[in-house]
Amino acid sequence: MVRASEALFAAPLVMAAFLFDGAALADAAGAPARGGQHEDDEPEARALVLFRLARMDMEAGRFAEACPKFEDSQKLDPGVGTMLNIAFCYEKLGRTASAWKGYQAAAVAARERGKADWETEARAQAKRIEPSLLRVVIHVEEPASGDRPEVVLDEAPFPKSLWDQPTPVDPGRHRVRASATSRLTWSATFDVDPQHIPTVSVPVLALAEGRPILRAPESDGGRRRTAALGVGAAGLAAAAVGLAFGGAAIVAHSRATTRYCAATNPLNCNADGIHELSRMNTDATVSEVAIAVGGVALVSAVVLWFSAPQSSIPPSRGGWTLRPVIGSRGVTISIQEAW
Repeated sequence: MVRASEALFAAPLVMAAFLFDGAALADAAGAPARGGQHEDDEPEARALVLFRLARMDMEAGRFAEACPKFEDSQKLDPGVGTMLNIAFCYEKLGRTASAWKGYQAAAVAARERGKADWETEARAQAKRIEPSLLRVVIHVEEPASGDRPEVVLDEAPFPKSLWDQPTPVDPGRHRVRASATSRLTWSATFDVDPQHIPTVSVPVLALAEGRPILRAPESDGGRRRTAALGVGAAGLAAAAVGLAFGGAAIVAHSRATTRYCAATNPLNCNADGIHELSRMNTDATVSEVAIAVGGVALVSAVVLWFSAPQSSIPPSRGGWTLRPVIGSRGVTISIQEAW
């Protein structure tokens, strides 16, 4: 029995009970009743059992136990009557925003199923509780870069269309969270009751640590050091080529003097000796030019490196360091590993 104090809300309950307590289960669209099935073998039968248990809890005032049963029944066999009961149950628990949304959804479902009287009842219930809704405004600050955050309210997406708009919420504690690519996630909790309806402000999300930063284009010193490393590497390569041709020139000279030229007169050589000497001269020339180019490049690299402005960005904790060293024997490259 529904208590007299709940007579105003009894209509959806009575209609829902009639829907489920008929000779057989029928869908919300008015399909013919199903028969010849065992209750334990049909989702609709399990939905009916849950619905009746929820009704018993509700009539006994156990709304906290009734609501989950109605929800499970709706999952097994969706129906407008169950939606109305769920909304009514939420209302009795004080979840006014959830109840209002439930009545609105039930009205839409009833219209789709051609249940005009149920639609009228659902809209009437939603209109009745609308003045008691608690509405919260959530303001979201967006970064200048346009990296729009994704906002979640109580684990449900909170779209941009609702930002800065009074949005119905249930009384009690709520949690809002905002996240964006390469930025730190922000979250906060807030309480809502008739005496305290806050405006929630989501700040601009801070950049996450370790975000890749293109340092070289922003620093003239970084550009010069990068160029110095490139020029230095080219200088080392040229010097290596020069040394290789110098070695080849030495080999050619040794072969000519020991095999093809007279020991007492190095200029008295046969055709092979003349060829080796000519090859020696060519290799020696290439060697001299390459070593000269490499030396100039290395000196240029040293100048670029030490003339580069100091960077305000702290150095990396680990990696390889390439350092030119000028000594009495020439220019060398010192390679150090730091961790």
